[in-house]
Amino acid sequence: MLGLLLGTVLLIIAIVALHHPRGRTSGTRTTGATTPPIPTRSSTSASPNAAPTASTTTAKSGSTANSSRPPLIVLDDSGRDGLVQVAVTRFSSAGWAASDGGRFVSDIPSTTIYYDPAVSGAEAAALRLRGQFPAIHRVAPRFSGLPAGPVVVLLASDYS
Repeated sequence: MLGLLLGTVLLIIAIVALHHPRGRTSGTRTTGATTPPIPTRSSTSASPNAAPTASTTTAKSGSTANSSRPPLIVLDDSGRDGLVQVAVTRFSSAGWAASDGGRFVSDIPSTTIYYDPAVSGAEAAALRLRGQFPAIHRVAPRFSGLPAGPVVVLLASDYS
């Protein structure tokens, strides 16, 4: 009986935590340094551990990624078929080592580049990428739930 009661309490806590991660409600959204709620990956997307590495990913030009242009993982939260491949092609053509990270379901309102603050040069690279591609509206530190990688681009419905 105690086990059933404990299980029920834990289930309620888990449901509340999923609806209000880190104490924030999903209706409150500001751009800038705040951390967005944790999105979830759809079951049809690529593995979150499938991050490319600088030694294995090459841009279409044939050059390997370097510290000034770390590898990019591109995720789709737009719901538009083929948009990730369009973005990967654009980034690769501009000399970035980009890979398709699959579908990512979230409530992020605009296309954002997330960088890993623990990786030297990742923020500067994210800012350079945003400068090259004005369709990317924000740059922010990465949050838990994104695939591992120094720079992750999350395409929202506003990406063109």
